[in-house]
Amino acid sequence: MELSSEKGFVVNDRVIFSKEVINQYSEQYYKEQFFSLSTIKVGSGEGTNQETKATYNYIRVVTNDYQAATVTSSNTLDEVTVNSFNAQNDVDVQLKRSLSPAHWNSFCVPFTISADVIAEKFGAGTLVYTFGSMNGNVMNFAPSTTIEAGKPYIVKPTQEVVDPSFTGVNIEATAAKKVGADGYFMQGIYSAKTDLTTDGTNLFLGDGNKFYKPAGATTARMKGLRAFFIVPQGTNLAALRANINGATTAIDELTTVVEQPTDNRIYNLQGQFVGTSFEGLHGVYVQNGKKVLVK
Repeated sequence: MELSSEKGFVVNDRVIFSKEVINQYSEQYYKEQFFSLSTIKVGSGEGTNQETKATYNYIRVVTNDYQAATVTSSNTLDEVTVNSFNAQNDVDVQLKRSLSPAHWNSFCVPFTISADVIAEKFGAGTLVYTFGSMNGNVMNFAPSTTIEAGKPYIVKPTQEVVDPSFTGVNIEATAAKKVGADGYFMQGIYSAKTDLTTDGTNLFLGDGNKFYKPAGATTARMKGLRAFFIVPQGTNLAALRANINGATTAIDELTTVVEQPTDNRIYNLQGQFVGTSFEGLHGVYVQNGKKVLVK
Protein backbone atom coordinates (compact mmCIF):
# COMPACT_ATOMS: atom_id res chain seq x y z
CA MET A 1 0.00 0.00 0.00
CA GLU A 2 1.33 3.44 -0.92
CA LEU A 3 0.14 6.97 -0.22
CA SER A 4 2.12 9.60 -2.09
CA SER A 5 1.71 13.03 -3.62
CA GLU A 6 2.82 11.56 -6.94
CA LYS A 7 0.25 8.76 -7.35
CA GLY A 8 -2.34 9.11 -4.62
CA PHE A 9 -3.66 6.08 -2.75
CA VAL A 10 -2.30 2.88 -4.31
CA VAL A 11 -2.88 -0.76 -3.34
CA ASN A 12 -0.89 -3.53 -5.04
CA ASP A 13 0.23 -1.09 -7.76
CA ARG A 14 -3.40 -0.16 -8.50
CA VAL A 15 -4.49 3.49 -8.03
CA ILE A 16 -7.62 3.43 -5.86
CA PHE A 17 -7.91 7.20 -5.47
CA SER A 18 -5.81 9.58 -7.54
CA LYS A 19 -4.09 12.51 -5.89
CA GLU A 20 -6.53 14.87 -7.68
CA VAL A 21 -9.59 13.10 -6.22
CA ILE A 22 -8.06 13.06 -2.74
CA ASN A 23 -7.16 16.76 -2.89
CA GLN A 24 -10.62 17.66 -4.21
CA TYR A 25 -12.35 15.81 -1.41
CA SER A 26 -10.16 17.22 1.35
CA GLU A 27 -10.48 20.78 0.04
CA GLN A 28 -14.29 20.46 -0.13
CA TYR A 29 -14.70 19.23 3.43
CA TYR A 30 -11.62 20.53 5.23
CA LYS A 31 -10.75 23.69 3.25
CA GLU A 32 -7.23 22.45 2.57
CA GLN A 33 -5.71 20.15 0.03
CA PHE A 34 -4.63 16.87 1.55
CA PHE A 35 -1.21 16.79 -0.14
CA SER A 36 -0.38 20.35 0.95
CA LEU A 37 -0.07 19.07 4.52
CA SER A 38 3.38 18.23 5.83
CA THR A 39 1.99 15.53 8.10
CA ILE A 40 -1.27 13.60 8.31
CA LYS A 41 -2.94 12.45 11.51
CA VAL A 42 -4.10 8.86 11.43
CA GLY A 43 -5.68 6.87 14.22
CA SER A 44 -8.42 4.57 15.35
CA GLY A 45 -11.26 6.60 13.84
CA GLU A 46 -13.37 6.21 16.97
CA GLY A 47 -14.60 9.78 16.92
CA THR A 48 -13.59 13.35 17.57
CA ASN A 49 -14.55 13.45 21.22
CA GLN A 50 -11.40 13.35 23.31
CA GLU A 51 -13.19 11.25 25.88
CA THR A 52 -13.20 8.33 23.43
CA LYS A 53 -9.44 7.99 24.10
CA ALA A 54 -8.80 7.46 20.39
CA THR A 55 -5.13 6.92 19.62
CA TYR A 56 -3.59 9.01 16.84
CA ASN A 57 -0.21 9.03 15.18
CA TYR A 58 1.26 11.30 12.52
CA ILE A 59 2.68 10.15 9.22
CA ARG A 60 4.59 12.28 6.76
CA VAL A 61 3.41 12.77 3.17
CA VAL A 62 6.06 11.60 0.73
CA THR A 63 6.97 13.62 -2.34
CA ASN A 64 7.84 12.51 -5.85
CA ASP A 65 11.46 11.87 -4.83
CA TYR A 66 10.27 9.00 -2.67
CA GLN A 67 12.13 5.73 -3.20
CA ALA A 68 10.93 2.36 -2.02
CA ALA A 69 13.14 0.54 0.46
CA THR A 70 15.62 -1.93 -1.03
CA VAL A 71 14.70 -5.55 -0.45
CA THR A 72 17.72 -7.45 0.82
CA SER A 73 18.37 -10.76 -0.91
CA SER A 74 21.03 -13.44 -0.61
CA ASN A 75 23.66 -14.44 -3.15
CA THR A 76 26.09 -17.34 -3.07
CA LEU A 77 29.39 -17.23 -4.97
CA ASP A 78 31.14 -20.60 -5.20
CA GLU A 79 34.79 -21.08 -6.16
CA VAL A 80 34.11 -24.30 -8.09
CA THR A 81 31.19 -23.12 -10.26
CA VAL A 82 30.34 -20.52 -12.87
CA ASN A 83 29.05 -17.56 -10.87
CA SER A 84 26.28 -15.49 -12.44
CA PHE A 85 24.92 -12.37 -10.74
CA ASN A 86 23.25 -9.02 -11.38
CA ALA A 87 24.09 -5.56 -10.12
CA GLN A 88 22.40 -5.25 -6.73
CA ASN A 89 22.54 -2.93 -3.74
CA ASP A 90 22.32 -3.80 -0.06
CA VAL A 91 22.39 -7.59 -0.42
CA ASP A 92 23.89 -10.42 1.59
CA VAL A 93 26.62 -12.51 -0.02
CA GLN A 94 27.96 -15.92 0.96
CA LEU A 95 31.37 -16.95 -0.38
CA LYS A 96 32.10 -20.64 -0.79
CA ARG A 97 35.89 -20.55 -0.44
CA SER A 98 38.58 -20.57 2.23
CA LEU A 99 41.63 -18.41 2.94
CA SER A 100 44.59 -19.61 5.00
CA PRO A 101 46.75 -17.47 7.33
CA ALA A 102 49.72 -19.72 6.46
CA HIS A 103 50.26 -18.19 3.02
CA TRP A 104 49.15 -15.52 0.55
CA ASN A 105 45.77 -16.10 -1.08
CA SER A 106 44.75 -14.49 -4.37
CA PHE A 107 41.31 -12.94 -4.04
CA CYS A 108 38.74 -11.20 -6.23
CA VAL A 109 35.04 -10.51 -5.56
CA PRO A 110 32.43 -8.28 -7.29
CA PHE A 111 31.79 -6.10 -4.24
CA THR A 112 33.83 -3.70 -2.10
CA ILE A 113 34.99 -4.73 1.38
CA SER A 114 35.88 -1.97 3.84
CA ALA A 115 38.84 -2.01 6.20
CA ASP A 116 36.56 -2.66 9.19
CA VAL A 117 34.92 -5.64 7.52
CA ILE A 118 38.31 -7.04 6.41
CA ALA A 119 39.39 -6.99 10.06
CA GLU A 120 36.11 -8.58 11.15
CA LYS A 121 36.02 -11.37 8.58
CA PHE A 122 39.73 -12.07 8.00
CA GLY A 123 41.16 -11.01 11.34
CA ALA A 124 42.78 -7.85 12.70
CA GLY A 125 46.13 -7.21 11.04
CA THR A 126 45.19 -8.94 7.77
CA LEU A 127 47.53 -7.91 4.94
CA VAL A 128 46.06 -6.89 1.58
CA TYR A 129 48.20 -6.11 -1.49
CA THR A 130 47.60 -5.56 -5.18
CA PHE A 131 49.94 -5.71 -8.17
CA GLY A 132 51.24 -2.21 -8.82
CA SER A 133 54.22 -2.04 -11.21
CA MET A 134 57.21 -3.82 -12.75
CA ASN A 135 60.90 -3.09 -12.27
CA GLY A 136 62.82 -5.39 -14.59
CA ASN A 137 61.91 -8.92 -13.52
CA VAL A 138 60.48 -7.77 -10.17
CA MET A 139 56.72 -7.52 -9.56
CA ASN A 140 56.04 -4.70 -7.12
CA PHE A 141 52.98 -5.13 -4.92
CA ALA A 142 51.39 -2.18 -3.12
CA PRO A 143 49.43 -2.34 0.17
CA SER A 144 45.72 -1.59 0.30
CA THR A 145 43.38 -0.89 3.21
CA THR A 146 40.25 -1.95 1.33
CA ILE A 147 39.22 -4.46 -1.31
CA GLU A 148 37.59 -2.87 -4.37
CA ALA A 149 34.92 -4.60 -6.40
CA GLY A 150 36.43 -6.58 -9.28
CA LYS A 151 40.05 -5.77 -8.44
CA PRO A 152 42.52 -8.66 -7.87
CA TYR A 153 44.49 -8.87 -4.63
CA ILE A 154 46.70 -11.14 -2.60
CA VAL A 155 45.46 -11.49 0.98
CA LYS A 156 47.13 -12.93 4.08
CA PRO A 157 44.53 -13.22 6.86
CA THR A 158 45.44 -13.57 10.52
CA GLN A 159 42.89 -16.33 11.07
CA GLU A 160 41.50 -19.29 9.16
CA VAL A 161 38.67 -18.09 6.93
CA VAL A 162 36.01 -20.57 5.79
CA ASP A 163 32.99 -19.57 3.67
CA PRO A 164 32.72 -15.97 4.93
CA SER A 165 29.43 -14.08 4.60
CA PHE A 166 28.99 -10.35 4.00
CA THR A 167 25.93 -8.25 4.83
CA GLY A 168 24.55 -5.23 2.99
CA VAL A 169 27.09 -5.06 0.16
CA ASN A 170 26.68 -3.62 -3.34
CA ILE A 171 27.38 -6.09 -6.14
CA GLU A 172 28.82 -4.64 -9.35
CA ALA A 173 27.96 -6.67 -12.45
CA THR A 174 31.13 -5.75 -14.33
CA ALA A 175 33.95 -7.98 -15.51
CA ALA A 176 36.77 -8.75 -13.11
CA LYS A 177 39.70 -6.38 -13.63
CA LYS A 178 43.26 -6.78 -14.88
CA VAL A 179 45.98 -4.64 -13.26
CA GLY A 180 49.69 -4.37 -13.97
CA ALA A 181 52.21 -2.83 -16.35
CA ASP A 182 54.84 -3.54 -19.03
CA GLY A 183 53.20 -6.75 -20.21
CA TYR A 184 52.89 -8.23 -16.69
CA PHE A 185 49.40 -8.39 -15.24
CA MET A 186 47.29 -9.77 -12.43
CA GLN A 187 43.86 -10.85 -13.70
CA GLY A 188 40.92 -11.39 -11.35
CA ILE A 189 38.36 -14.13 -12.00
CA TYR A 190 34.93 -14.74 -10.44
CA SER A 191 34.19 -18.21 -11.79
CA ALA A 192 36.20 -21.43 -12.03
CA LYS A 193 38.51 -21.04 -15.02
CA THR A 194 39.08 -23.96 -17.37
CA ASP A 195 41.43 -22.44 -19.94
CA LEU A 196 44.53 -21.38 -18.00
CA THR A 197 47.36 -21.74 -20.51
CA THR A 198 50.28 -24.05 -19.76
CA ASP A 199 52.87 -22.36 -22.00
CA GLY A 200 54.41 -20.31 -19.18
CA THR A 201 52.40 -17.12 -19.83
CA ASN A 202 49.83 -17.88 -17.09
CA LEU A 203 50.94 -18.37 -13.48
CA PHE A 204 49.08 -18.72 -10.20
CA LEU A 205 49.93 -18.31 -6.54
CA GLY A 206 49.90 -21.63 -4.70
CA ASP A 207 51.19 -23.63 -1.76
CA GLY A 208 54.34 -22.37 -0.09
CA ASN A 209 53.82 -18.82 -1.42
CA LYS A 210 55.24 -19.84 -4.79
CA PHE A 211 54.33 -19.01 -8.35
CA TYR A 212 53.12 -22.13 -10.14
CA LYS A 213 53.01 -22.83 -13.84
CA PRO A 214 50.02 -25.10 -14.45
CA ALA A 215 50.83 -28.49 -15.94
CA GLY A 216 48.99 -30.04 -18.85
CA ALA A 217 49.04 -30.31 -22.61
CA THR A 218 47.47 -26.96 -23.55
CA THR A 219 45.10 -25.72 -20.83
CA ALA A 220 44.46 -26.20 -17.12
CA ARG A 221 41.79 -25.38 -14.55
CA MET A 222 41.79 -23.12 -11.50
CA LYS A 223 39.14 -22.21 -8.94
CA GLY A 224 37.21 -18.94 -9.00
CA LEU A 225 37.13 -15.88 -6.70
CA ARG A 226 40.89 -15.66 -7.23
CA ALA A 227 43.43 -14.16 -9.60
CA PHE A 228 46.18 -15.40 -11.88
CA PHE A 229 49.24 -13.72 -13.39
CA ILE A 230 49.92 -13.03 -17.06
CA VAL A 231 53.55 -12.70 -18.17
CA PRO A 232 55.08 -12.24 -21.63
CA GLN A 233 55.94 -15.24 -23.77
CA GLY A 234 59.53 -16.33 -23.12
CA THR A 235 59.75 -14.82 -19.61
CA ASN A 236 62.60 -16.28 -17.58
CA LEU A 237 60.38 -17.78 -14.89
CA ALA A 238 63.27 -18.78 -12.63
CA ALA A 239 64.38 -15.14 -12.44
CA LEU A 240 60.91 -13.76 -11.68
CA ARG A 241 60.67 -12.03 -8.30
CA ALA A 242 57.98 -10.34 -6.21
CA ASN A 243 58.46 -7.32 -4.00
CA ILE A 244 55.73 -6.89 -1.44
CA ASN A 245 56.37 -3.34 -0.29
CA GLY A 246 60.06 -4.03 0.33
CA ALA A 247 59.47 -6.95 2.68
CA THR A 248 62.49 -9.18 1.94
CA THR A 249 61.04 -12.31 3.54
CA ALA A 250 57.96 -12.06 1.34
CA ILE A 251 60.17 -11.67 -1.74
CA ASP A 252 62.04 -14.87 -0.88
CA GLU A 253 58.78 -16.76 -0.38
CA LEU A 254 57.46 -15.80 -3.79
CA THR A 255 60.42 -16.53 -6.04
CA THR A 256 60.17 -20.19 -7.02
CA VAL A 257 58.30 -21.31 -10.11
CA VAL A 258 57.48 -25.00 -10.24
CA GLU A 259 55.21 -27.35 -12.11
CA GLN A 260 51.86 -27.91 -10.40
CA PRO A 261 50.86 -31.60 -10.46
CA THR A 262 47.32 -31.95 -11.77
CA ASP A 263 47.11 -35.64 -12.75
CA ASN A 264 45.00 -36.47 -9.61
CA ARG A 265 46.94 -39.73 -9.08
CA ILE A 266 46.21 -41.18 -5.61
CA TYR A 267 48.77 -42.98 -3.45
CA ASN A 268 48.51 -44.70 -0.09
CA LEU A 269 50.88 -43.83 2.75
CA GLN A 270 53.24 -46.57 1.55
CA GLY A 271 53.66 -44.73 -1.76
CA GLN A 272 51.66 -47.25 -3.77
CA PHE A 273 49.51 -45.95 -6.64
CA VAL A 274 45.82 -46.80 -6.03
CA GLY A 275 44.07 -44.97 -8.88
CA THR A 276 42.59 -41.54 -9.62
CA SER A 277 39.21 -41.88 -7.83
CA PHE A 278 38.46 -42.08 -4.10
CA GLU A 279 35.43 -44.28 -4.73
CA GLY A 280 35.64 -47.38 -2.52
CA LEU A 281 38.62 -46.03 -0.56
CA HIS A 282 38.79 -45.37 3.18
CA GLY A 283 41.60 -43.87 5.23
CA VAL A 284 44.40 -41.39 4.53
CA TYR A 285 45.80 -40.98 1.01
CA VAL A 286 48.04 -38.58 -0.89
CA GLN A 287 46.85 -36.73 -4.01
CA ASN A 288 48.77 -33.95 -5.77
CA GLY A 289 51.18 -33.80 -2.86
CA LYS A 290 48.48 -33.38 -0.18
CA LYS A 291 47.11 -35.80 2.40
CA VAL A 292 43.39 -36.51 2.02
CA LEU A 293 41.20 -38.22 4.63
CA VAL A 294 38.51 -40.40 3.02
CA LYS A 295 35.71 -41.42 5.38
